[in-house]
Amino acid sequence: MKRFLDVYWVIYFIGYLVAVAVMLWLHWDDLLYKDNLLLLLATIYGVAAGSASAFAIIVEGGGYIVLLIPKRVKELINEGRKQERAEWIAWLKRRREAEANNQSFDEPPPSERE
Repeated sequence: MKRFLDVYWVIYFIGYLVAVAVMLWLHWDDLLYKDNLLLLLATIYGVAAGSASAFAIIVEGGGYIVLLIPKRVKELINEGRKQERAEWIAWLKRRREAEANNQSFDEPPPSERE
């Protein structure tokens, strides 16, 4: 995960520099006026904040999803095993009770049910 975040910051920084370069290139003639320079800096700040937010959502959100999926799969597998074990225990209990009462027991085991 650390390596992934390092790549994220490199991509973000390159994207930020490209955005600044494009803004400067598009507004180079307008930089003679103070008001236009402030507008340009505000635009660059907006681009930086927007790109940082987008990258953070993509990288952090994706990272958490990747970390949570295997954990959830393991939880589901464990829940399934517990449920299957409970079914087998209940089936064995019913079979032993039937044998103890000398009754016939023809219920199929849980593994043969649909």
